Amino acid sequence: MQHNQEEIIMLTILIYGFTLCVLVLSDTPNSSDDVEVQLLDNQNAPLVATLDMSKANKRVKQFVSDTIEAKMKNIEDTVKSKQFVSDALEEKIKTIENTVKSKQFVSDALEAKMKTIEDTVKSNQFLSNAVEAKMKDLEVNLQSQMAYFERNLTDQLTEYINEIVGKIDGENEKCIRRPLDCKDVKTKKGNGIYKIYPNHAELGFDVYCDYEIDNGGWTVFQRRINGKTDFYRGWEAYENGFGDLEAEFWLGRYVLKLIILVMSNHCLPTHVRVSDLMSVCRRQSYP
Repeated sequence: MQHNQEEIIMLTILIYGFTLCVLVLSDTPNSSDDVEVQLLDNQNAPLVATLDMSKANKRVKQFVSDTIEAKMKNIEDTVKSKQFVSDALEEKIKTIENTVKSKQFVSDALEAKMKTIEDTVKSNQFLSNAVEAKMKDLEVNLQSQMAYFERNLTDQLTEYINEIVGKIDGENEKCIRRPLDCKDVKTKKGNGIYKIYPNHAELGFDVYCDYEIDNGGWTVFQRRINGKTDFYRGWEAYENGFGDLEAEFWLGRYVLKLIILVMSNHCLPTHVRVSDLMSVCRRQSYP
């Protein structure tokens, strides 16, 4: 823009100088200042007037010079005004450009910060999920190990206690022999609940004894009659037993294991009896 201004000023100076040169050259004496004007065109008596144009030429030249000078002044003022406006516009555009750059910088910084926060949140969420999954796995493993430890400890203590009780019973030569199963029960009052001591268990267990089927003396470990008892249960329920001995029940794996030990030691048979809703019965005995 500064270069254009210099070109305009130089052009203005050249025009102004050229005009002055023309005016100076016009001031030199010239015989052409006298102008002849034919007043009457008559072949016999022509009439011609001679006019002195020197003063008129000076006034015209002065008027032209003043007019050109005023015009050049106006052009110069216009150029300066436009240059001022151009500089102001350029400064304004530069200010706007800097403002836009500043806002863009702030926008980029905010976007980068939001991206960092988002990545941090995702990372924390991933760690939280990983920790939660790990804790859940540890909890499941701990529960499994505790259950396994509890079962093993119970079995070991039971075997140890039964061993001690057996030794004590053998040394004291028990006078009263406690029933190992329903077959050993001395006082029978028909089918019902009796206490037996399989494998010489100290406290004994209540069981349902059947004295009607195949000469009686059967220890019932499961009975299902009308479907009122829910048999869809977990391992712990089947370990300890559930239901009502007078109705439907499962005796329990723990008690059943002791009864099986008695059966193995005394070669006792097993009898399975199953009937459907139409009272069709199937049975099977195992010696």
